[in-house]
Amino acid sequence: MWKEPPKPCCRRSVDVTRLALTPPPAGHEDEAVLAAGTWLDRASFPKAWKRLANPWDDPRSFDRCLAAQDQLPELLSPLLNEIHSVDRNERYWRMLLGPFFLGLVPLVANLEMQIEAASAIGEPLLSWADASSSRAAPRDTAEFQAWLPSDWFNARIAASILRLRGIPFDPVEYPAPDAPRRRQFWKTVALLFLEAGARMRRTALPPDAAYDDLYLDAPGLCALAKDSGILLHPAALKGVRTAYEPDSNDPRRLRLTEPVSRDPLVSRIVSLLPEVFPAVYLEGFAHLRDEVRKRWPRPPRILLTSVGWNVNEAFKMLAAESLASGGKLWISQHGGGYGMQETIENERHERTVADLYLTWGWRDSVPRGKPGGARVVAMPNPRLSSLPEPADVPGNEWILTTCSLPRYPYRWYAANAPISHRFHDYFAAQKKFVETLDASALATLRVRLHASEFGWRNGARLQDRFPSIRFDESRVPWRERMRFARLIAVDHPQTTLLEALAAGIPTVAFWPPEDWAMRPDAAAYFDALRTAGILFDDPAAAAARVLEILSFPSRWTESAAVSNARRRFCDRFARRSPDWEHDWRSLFSSA
Repeated sequence: MWKEPPKPCCRRSVDVTRLALTPPPAGHEDEAVLAAGTWLDRASFPKAWKRLANPWDDPRSFDRCLAAQDQLPELLSPLLNEIHSVDRNERYWRMLLGPFFLGLVPLVANLEMQIEAASAIGEPLLSWADASSSRAAPRDTAEFQAWLPSDWFNARIAASILRLRGIPFDPVEYPAPDAPRRRQFWKTVALLFLEAGARMRRTALPPDAAYDDLYLDAPGLCALAKDSGILLHPAALKGVRTAYEPDSNDPRRLRLTEPVSRDPLVSRIVSLLPEVFPAVYLEGFAHLRDEVRKRWPRPPRILLTSVGWNVNEAFKMLAAESLASGGKLWISQHGGGYGMQETIENERHERTVADLYLTWGWRDSVPRGKPGGARVVAMPNPRLSSLPEPADVPGNEWILTTCSLPRYPYRWYAANAPISHRFHDYFAAQKKFVETLDASALATLRVRLHASEFGWRNGARLQDRFPSIRFDESRVPWRERMRFARLIAVDHPQTTLLEALAAGIPTVAFWPPEDWAMRPDAAAYFDALRTAGILFDDPAAAAARVLEILSFPSRWTESAAVSNARRRFCDRFARRSPDWEHDWRSLFSSA
């Protein structure tokens, strides 16, 4: 049975530095508190508090995480093979566990670095952390990722690390995050019925390839594959159980601490595995594997996905088993940031586990760290290729599209963004943009907020500063909604920017370049947008451009300088083509 390390004495010393790794309880606003991390809103920062310098501003912090993420699946593979009585290579376990480590490594690294920096001050420390006795592991990767951005989970892991370091803390309780939404019973029954039919079809005519979680036109791709002699079917695994209850008394959990590493960060993560390792890959592994193999007794030779590598446990298991029997995994890029931003951990992981990596136009770009061994193929994206044309827009309504990131740098590539530790800069730029607008432009502006605010009060903070500001509350999907905007302003280099530029909608973009580090091979394309007056480093200059062109945005977009820069950028990062079907048919034919 796994036992927690003994709790150190939480007795208060006379001369002590109060370290806040997560929000402290109320009543300490007038005390000398050292706040560590990005969880605190600068607008409500108590005057008596001090902020610890953020270690994520040192690029070596990212390299430290990259090294740990490379090492952990390789380090655990022999032990997991022994525990589960299988013989699988490191790639098999990376396919299953990679997304878990993408979240766990930066979470632990963040807490370790904050504690190390506070300890270097040389004063006795007293912190706050979660002191509850519950240390149940997550049931699956989806539940683990739902926990990651919460105060509750960060405080829980902080408590474990503080205990191991012998640093006292006062207990504080946080509400547990909501469990990830599970499928309704009737939907599960319906899926099981449909998947039974799919299994019958597979038995009668075994397919060559399978897909799941594909951000593409799946029926259209199936038809193209069939034209090329490839039988492409849905993986049909949604009815497979993937959430399993962890057993803290299972002796296999304690064995997870056996691997030894010289890397201090890896060693710390290994020491925490009994309380965080998803049950699906320990208590539930054998059952999940059997269920997937039962549905696919002969794994497909090609698997195609966009995001099935992340939390789709059944698909990951099918992919891992298929790779073990000589199959191939094709992953199609699913959003923005890829091929352009310096640190994109999901791209790096995808290119490591995949055999073929299908991009939106780029092919020779290398992210920070090892790029992975997948063959990169530039393809026109079917969804971008089918974007509706901009509509004739009555009136002057225009849209500012925004983003949001978790308050903890639990996975710094969240939303494919490297700035989660400096998100306050993002809000400052946004504020500067809006306050530069004149009354007429502000009256016609609609701000489209991100679906998740992560506790930042994104909309409220704008409304506090600009009481008359209005938000885009349309429930129309973005692909359709943006057609009816006179102009779109984008404050982050993500999918929204790519879709707006690809659709030919008048677009003005802005963001601080130091907060969104780009790869050297992408710099020329962004410089061309700057030269054309599409992209601005200064939000005030971007607002000035909006004021200049808001009366005739289409004429500006169609000018030679703007259209040439946009076309060149999209060919690299948001490629569309009226002949996309021909390119995809050729891809399937080559398989």
